[in-house]
Amino acid sequence: MYYKSVQNFHIVSKLIFIKSTSQSVLTLLLVILVGYEGLYIGILLSLIIEVYFGRHSFKNIQLIFNIKKFIHLIKIGFPILLVGVVWSLMIASDRLIISLLMSPEDVGNYGVGMLIFSTMMLIPQVVGQVLYPKIVENVSLNKYKEIKKYYLQVNKILAIFMGLVVFIGTFHYRF
Repeated sequence: MYYKSVQNFHIVSKLIFIKSTSQSVLTLLLVILVGYEGLYIGILLSLIIEVYFGRHSFKNIQLIFNIKKFIHLIKIGFPILLVGVVWSLMIASDRLIISLLMSPEDVGNYGVGMLIFSTMMLIPQVVGQVLYPKIVENVSLNKYKEIKKYYLQVNKILAIFMGLVVFIGTFHYRF
């Protein structure tokens, strides 16, 4: 997050590559050697490797405890936390209802549909993560017209791309 906030995407991409590669290799090896627990150990070790390679960002961090700032952050963050909890409960209840009411074939089709949906949702999420630091920078400089320009450009491109994906998917499905 530090490197994203200072817009050093070169280091971000290296760290994500290191974590993803080490996670894939370590998880596979540890699942073969240890079993199911190797999945968690591989994920943990890959995060430790990522932190080791990204440790340079921790040099200038100073820990300052300010109770007023802490309370302010809780007021901002708690509603976001509640949204996450409600979303998790909704997904869990969705999975429970699906497992009770659908046949195994229907559950498989639903799983494929959810995989496609989550893959398509990944595109706007990545764009949002890349643009977020630029938007924060423009807000701090009171450049609201720049934010509107980014917003319109990105949404035009995403709308065209998603429209093409839906059209191709619909066209492909019919045949």
